[in-house]
Amino acid sequence: MAPSQPSEDKLGLVAPELEPPTGPRVLIVEDDASYAIQLLRALREETPSLVQKPISVDVATNVEEALQFLNTDAIDIYIIDLKLSEGDTHLLPTPELGRDLAKMVIEKTNAGVIIHSSLPADSVAAGLIVLGADDYIQKGTNKEILKAKVLALWRRIQFSRPSHSKLFVHTDRIFQIGDWYFSVGRRDLVDGAGNVIRISATEHAFLRHLCTVEGNEIDRETFNVEVLGRASYEKDMRIDNLVYRLRNKLGENLQIVSLRDGAYKLLNVKEVETILPPNFKKTA
Repeated sequence: MAPSQPSEDKLGLVAPELEPPTGPRVLIVEDDASYAIQLLRALREETPSLVQKPISVDVATNVEEALQFLNTDAIDIYIIDLKLSEGDTHLLPTPELGRDLAKMVIEKTNAGVIIHSSLPADSVAAGLIVLGADDYIQKGTNKEILKAKVLALWRRIQFSRPSHSKLFVHTDRIFQIGDWYFSVGRRDLVDGAGNVIRISATEHAFLRHLCTVEGNEIDRETFNVEVLGRASYEKDMRIDNLVYRLRNKLGENLQIVSLRDGAYKLLNVKEVETILPPNFKKTA
């Protein structure tokens, strides 16, 4: 199932042949400088089986430095430790500063967020992912796994980043799903009353495909390729979990039904142009 193509007259765009020219720009936010350098080197090391585009890596050792990157929206993926210092005020490290920084990134940009902390995943991961973080990786995990997760996240978010968004033909198309409005390239949905629900990068890629593809259907093989960026033959067990999470977020507005062989179809969806909820803005 290939995504349907919007007309040039409607969007003023033609489906591009080009792929994004660069890899992700990653910011490691970590107040342990020696550990940050270890991560930087691990991400920069060339691994032919994983890397197709070079990864650019910067380090911020406190929140103050990280905010300088955030204010220019120059970072594609943030790797954030929870226990951070604020900067010149020399506050003791606290989990709240890392969480607050992650929340600011999630609210202000469409960059990816990976939390990388020594705190046990069982105690904090669920709350951070509900907040909008894309992943939680506990310190001590093999650094190749961290690198692989960075690249997997990049495959999902690259077309929604400002430097690449115009390479993606569906950017800024707006769809109404029940009472919710979904704009391709944004990771939030808005209803007619102005309520907002934040979705993950994977959830965005999933809805983008279902809204733009002819028939509004997706099977497991297509899910692997289009949403997860994996090989079509790899076994997938995540599509059902993703549907379950989206149903919990959107409630009865998300009418998605199971078809044969594990495929899904999105119902009650239509593309809209002018009838939008208050304060809804297209992606800049």
